[in-house]
Amino acid sequence: MVETWAVDFTRFRATRNFRLKDEQGEVLGGISSQWIFFDLSTRRPAIPTEEMIQNYGTNPTYALSFDLEKLQQEGPMTLLKTLEIRRSDIDAMNHVNNKRYVEWMSEVVPESIYANKKIQKMEIAYLKEAYLGNAVQSGCTPLENQGPDTCFFHRITGPDGQTVHANGKTYWI
Repeated sequence: MVETWAVDFTRFRATRNFRLKDEQGEVLGGISSQWIFFDLSTRRPAIPTEEMIQNYGTNPTYALSFDLEKLQQEGPMTLLKTLEIRRSDIDAMNHVNNKRYVEWMSEVVPESIYANKKIQKMEIAYLKEAYLGNAVQSGCTPLENQGPDTCFFHRITGPDGQTVHANGKTYWI
């Protein structure tokens, strides 16, 4: 079962939370996401109307029980792969679908980890849209001192390595 609710609205953004439960009602996971209201005709952010906010309502409860720090990591990524953006990567807004970033991050995890472990937790910060006809570079580097589990920092950039499209962390057990 999936539960979802709006937490808040600020200017042209809203925080939306999701909670996943099994058949017995046990929580399997949670997601906190930031959404941008977007005017399709002007292709610019838009401020939601008071009617929209009232229709959605708000619940100040967060699905996650920990604070997400800003995902940043200095230094080079040790594992890199260049990927072409394909038509099937594009969503209805004509930019790369968010799930593709998750797939691109898993592309560079060492095979010994990918084949023998499972993702326990993932954090992603989407920073800049990517479009059809571009390429991206998916990179990751292992993080030290993250406990007994294996943890990687991920960065999706333009092919020049300068434009950052997304940062993330994956935790494997």
